[in-house]
Amino acid sequence: MIAVAPQPVRLAVIGAGVMGKRHLAATTRVAGVELVGVVDTDPSQARAAAKIVNCPVVADAASLIGKIDAAIIAVPTAGHVPCATPLLRAGIACLIEKPMAGSEAECRALIAAATEGGAVLQVGHIERFNPAIETLVHAALPPASIRALAARRMSAASARVLDIDVVTDLMVHDIDVVLAFKKTPVAHVSAKGNDDHAVALVSFTDGSTATLTASRVTATRIRDLDLVTPDEFYHLDYSTRTLSRSRRRDGGQIDADDLAVTGTDALSAQLEDFLRCVRGEHTPRVSGADALACMILTAQIRAAIKA
Repeated sequence: MIAVAPQPVRLAVIGAGVMGKRHLAATTRVAGVELVGVVDTDPSQARAAAKIVNCPVVADAASLIGKIDAAIIAVPTAGHVPCATPLLRAGIACLIEKPMAGSEAECRALIAAATEGGAVLQVGHIERFNPAIETLVHAALPPASIRALAARRMSAASARVLDIDVVTDLMVHDIDVVLAFKKTPVAHVSAKGNDDHAVALVSFTDGSTATLTASRVTATRIRDLDLVTPDEFYHLDYSTRTLSRSRRRDGGQIDADDLAVTGTDALSAQLEDFLRCVRGEHTPRVSGADALACMILTAQIRAAIKA
């Protein structure tokens, strides 16, 4: 029997800013996608983005209903709910850039819309697709064995991000990763800092902890994660996509090795995962419920800083 290739997923990108252009570029690197069009409230920006990937400009998101199977929502956060809700209710799968929405209530509304339409809802927490994180996930560490995590995400402020604090801007990536590894309820949150530098300590009900540092006042760019179990220590560098492991042997000897990290760029991997979800092959790696849990913990950390 001759295998029949699946039909390409008809996809639109809504939002032609920095992230929208990156998503459009990813569609040229991934098989199985038919780019139907790009939408943006700024017609000149939409035309410029569409020209790069040779696709049509579409006037508005609502007009795509019935013409697409999936959409990537890369508009500013305030526009996520009005853009995605009618699509989700119509059964159109949506990959929504992080944060999923601006409030817990809006996140729940998007989840409800996806449930109503029977649509896939995936959220763009891109670090889940970093090849080094994928390698660490494949180590299959039982969540209960993870006793401590420490994440640092530090760099100079970006001129592109001026309207949100450092927890929402940078620390949110590590909050999502920590929750992905620690599938345990949060017991307590403490935090100190300001809009540009923050340190948080999250305690879980099993006695484990996560220490999170985010800063926009350092000249040196740091993106790393340490993970500790009773007998192993992992150090992951997001920027270099490297992962090392130290193990304690009998007699107290420590052996160290570097784990092989392979994989494509994270944005392409995320798109490939999304397309598989659209085709019904598996469920999203970062679901609406995952993004909601991340938002709730982010809000707790921000509240602790203000207190």
